[in-house]
Amino acid sequence: MSKHLFIVHRWAGSADADWYPCLQSKLPSDVVVHISDYPEAKLPVIEKWVPYLSEQVSNELKKVGTTLKEDLSNAYFIGHSVGTQTVGRYLATLPENTHVGGAVLVGAWFTVNESWESLNPWLNTPFDYDRVKQVTKEHPIVAIVSDNDRFTNGEAMTKNIELLKERYNAEIIMRPGENHFNEKEEPGVVEQVLAMLSK
Repeated sequence: MSKHLFIVHRWAGSADADWYPCLQSKLPSDVVVHISDYPEAKLPVIEKWVPYLSEQVSNELKKVGTTLKEDLSNAYFIGHSVGTQTVGRYLATLPENTHVGGAVLVGAWFTVNESWESLNPWLNTPFDYDRVKQVTKEHPIVAIVSDNDRFTNGEAMTKNIELLKERYNAEIIMRPGENHFNEKEEPGVVEQVLAMLSK
């Protein structure tokens, strides 16, 4: 049975930015990748990005002959930066009997060192964290963070780790010195994604 991997890129990113192409080149042949440019990437808003991800999943389910299961047990998610927020908020909308295959959140955050106006809604609009924990209970979220992330270092990182555990029951992977994970190759990310897909 094929596995479906939905990738949500970062703020001001695109489907071919950073490590996304490299990751795709290392995936097993049975993985169907869903990645595209999210709307207005330089000014992402919750009301557009979360429905966009939802639509990607729904459209795949509607395809004749799709291998994506209705319960999403063979659906896997990767979010990067604001993409981690998008994935979390999408998971919070799923029915309680859904159990996704897994999620890896790269450069995940709930708080930052210094906010700005267009970021505030992402920081201040709550969602159903219990539902996220429920739909990922069988395969807990993995959150990859770095100690020198330019947006969330120091006290912000300490708080983020605390919130990721509290709100998601996330497993935290600390990758020292990798900033906000914007390189063309991120071996630590690939490692965690392959581990998720192998379960």
